[in-house]
Amino acid sequence: MISLSFIFLSQRIMNKKKKILIFTPGGLGGAERMCITIGQLLDKEEFNVQYVIWGRGKAIFDIIPEGANVDTIPFLNVYCFSTFRVWWKIIKSKPDIVFSSLSFFNPRVIIAAKLARRKVIIRSSGMVGDYGWWKFFKLKLTCPWADLLIAQQEDMRQEMIKMMNLSPGKVVTYHNPVDFTDIEKKKTALSPFVTKNTTNYVNVARINWHKGQDVAIKALSKIKQFNNNAHLWLIGSYNKSDSYYQELINLVKTLNLEDCVHFTGHEENPFKWVQYCDCFVFPSRHEGLPNALVEASYLGTPCVAARCLNVVVEIVKDGYNGYVVDVDDIDGLAGAMKKAIKLKDFAMTYKPGTAKEINRIFDSVIK
Repeated sequence: MISLSFIFLSQRIMNKKKKILIFTPGGLGGAERMCITIGQLLDKEEFNVQYVIWGRGKAIFDIIPEGANVDTIPFLNVYCFSTFRVWWKIIKSKPDIVFSSLSFFNPRVIIAAKLARRKVIIRSSGMVGDYGWWKFFKLKLTCPWADLLIAQQEDMRQEMIKMMNLSPGKVVTYHNPVDFTDIEKKKTALSPFVTKNTTNYVNVARINWHKGQDVAIKALSKIKQFNNNAHLWLIGSYNKSDSYYQELINLVKTLNLEDCVHFTGHEENPFKWVQYCDCFVFPSRHEGLPNALVEASYLGTPCVAARCLNVVVEIVKDGYNGYVVDVDDIDGLAGAMKKAIKLKDFAMTYKPGTAKEINRIFDSVIK
């Protein structure tokens, strides 16, 4: 009898939890990582979180916590009746809140959630001013229907309000959180650098023009003039048929850097590279909020960063934990890379988002 009462009581407690349905693709970029991290930060006593992995990607399963509630929508691409299939998943799951964080998928989630009469929170994965006209048009059309929009930093929030004609109360700023537990666990791996007496520069990002790897390669060619032992490691996924990747390969050959520029592809543990390198290089032309830069500063690695966002100067303090240069400034980046390797013993200056803040955000929508 006691056992049955306990079961009924447990069921009642579970029923009181608010159900959160988090949609994310199966890749492992910054937006995908943030979906998983935010899901982990939500109070387990208050929220019942379910992840819905859409698409054919599998890399994200490497960071989904053991025992998490996971479902999938394995469509080939977002044009395969994705809005209908998301709507049907919402109808069956009956969540209190639907959450999504990828710009080209967010409009579909908003439409599906509203048709299912469910509340929806959308996190912007980039500066809307950087979007193409079609992506921007879809977001401007659908974002007013969302119950709440999350910007990664204040500049992004102000841009969203202005460009999409949104009420200021509709958009909140929530800095990207950092999964300290995951970093602490993974940074204990052995150093991937097997050659001694080398200066190792690392960039962690998918190979993409927006990430500015060409600028880092050109900067390395200048560093090689006085440090022949310098190496650049590009940690991130790439497609060999991609035109920008081919451009980088040709650039490396032209500059005779074949022996010192390394493309590793996707890495399950990028932190070991950042932990043991001499300098983290961040030459991005466009970003939402640079997770990799925040994580590098937490690991105590000197950082050299392009000022693609105002928030970069909050993460990197000149002469303390790194240096900030202008976007596409090859000479400036090379000079900063030369100086940054001398910096030691500093603490992270950036304040990431907290569990308390994100729980308050979700609570505000339910109430």
